[in-house]
Amino acid sequence: MTHHINGQSFLGLLEYGLGNLSAHRDHINSLNVFPVPDGDTGTNMVLTLSCGLEAAKKEDGSLSACAKSFASSVVFGARGNSGVILSQFFRGFCESLSETELASPADICAALDRGVELAYLAVTNPVEGTMLTVVRETARDAAELTAARPDVSVGELFDELLSASRASLSRTPELLPILRSAGVVDSGGEGIVRIFEGMVKYLAGEELETVESPAPAPSQEIDFSRFNENSSFDYGYCTELLIQFTRGKKPFDHQSFNLQLEALGDSIVTALQGDKLKVHVHSFSPEKVLSLCHGYGEFLTLKIENMSVQHDSRPTNTSSDFRGGPFAVVTVAHTPAMAERFADFGSDGVLRAERGCPPAASDFIAAFERVPAPHIFVFPNSKNAIPVARQAALLFTSSDVRVFDTVSDTQCYAALPMLDFAETDPDAVSEVVTEAVEGIVTVNVQRASRRVELNGRQVEKDQFAAMSGSKLLGVGETAALAAADAAKTLEGEYSIARIFADASVSEDELEFLAEALTGGDPFIETEPIRANDSATPIILSLE
Repeated sequence: MTHHINGQSFLGLLEYGLGNLSAHRDHINSLNVFPVPDGDTGTNMVLTLSCGLEAAKKEDGSLSACAKSFASSVVFGARGNSGVILSQFFRGFCESLSETELASPADICAALDRGVELAYLAVTNPVEGTMLTVVRETARDAAELTAARPDVSVGELFDELLSASRASLSRTPELLPILRSAGVVDSGGEGIVRIFEGMVKYLAGEELETVESPAPAPSQEIDFSRFNENSSFDYGYCTELLIQFTRGKKPFDHQSFNLQLEALGDSIVTALQGDKLKVHVHSFSPEKVLSLCHGYGEFLTLKIENMSVQHDSRPTNTSSDFRGGPFAVVTVAHTPAMAERFADFGSDGVLRAERGCPPAASDFIAAFERVPAPHIFVFPNSKNAIPVARQAALLFTSSDVRVFDTVSDTQCYAALPMLDFAETDPDAVSEVVTEAVEGIVTVNVQRASRRVELNGRQVEKDQFAAMSGSKLLGVGETAALAAADAAKTLEGEYSIARIFADASVSEDELEFLAEALTGGDPFIETEPIRANDSATPIILSLE
């Protein structure tokens, strides 16, 4: 029995935890909190951890180096609300282990506690009965075990982590009525259990379930003929290197070094690992960066990439056309039609969110870098994307980034025209947009994936449910009937009604719904808009 983990076992635990999570991702995705399909929790958790593990595996194999790299990289890969919470949990866990090469069960428990602390800090209003509860109760039970048995082995500790997480997960429906009503456990909590399950399999020498890996994306050749002596190179160079400090060079002072580096560029990340320093910086003068770094030692690795070439050549899900001015606008669009409309309304950067794969923190940061403005206003347009955008805003220090709590493309559609692009006061802009967003009610109409009772009303499987947040407003055999039912509930609460409909909704149904929304009131304005999103056949935007 082993009583410590080192760098190799640390990577093995993470790799098996991620592998087992990936093997059960579809099941985790299927655990819907609401009666309509909204399952991307498992996918988001897998993508988030993958970013951290990929970085950690590039290190020298020591526990401290791997833990530091994982902690710093996982936050950039966070996707969705579950990904943000998970990234902060593992950030705290790994940072706590970054100063040791052999971690005891007591060290692991302390790391779990730090992870729980950061996970709760990542959520403005923590809700019990979610993955937060699972990690907190699991860490608590693990601490109690090590306190009662100081000689506990690593294997016994992880057995307890798995047992405690399963028990906590089984109690989540008791804490969240909506889970009990839907007959499911919390999806994020299920992901935590699967991670610990994979770690236990690693320690026991068991095989993981096999999962078919997606085919690798084809490599893209850079067309250098696109560049000539008249080309504009506006993005500078991404410089990454690893310095080995050597005798005879200048003594290293981390604070002084960072100050000198800040004078040469931005997007700076420096990680000190004993007698080695890892550096990442964006600069228009990479030769000056190299000269500064070479004064302290020799380069073990060195990579310089022209970001203008990357920007021009690489495939991207972000469009950008910055018009200049004191502020820029970055939006998230879930359909090509909405992306086009946001650009027409003045959005400088439009991030495409593919179904099941929302933007990561790194995607937002890349969008921010393409719109060089003192102030950046962000419309995430999804409850899962809001915390990711906020995390990206904290990581991006070159501009004042303000994130609005838009939960749908339709809210953004109504709020964007309110922007005064001639306004120079960012506070005035924020006030107008915030007021506009708060005055919009969004109703999503989707097909129910299971029979469930909400707000005292029954929704049968395959019926359509009209939801505003977690509140059920209407039910019907068709999307239009469900939306019309919701209109009765909200009668008198709006004067403008926009109907975003996909191709499955006929023109007759659109006309019927418009009449239901006006209720014969000539002062209520309706606007039908084709949105081309079959996942949500009808979205109402009411203000």
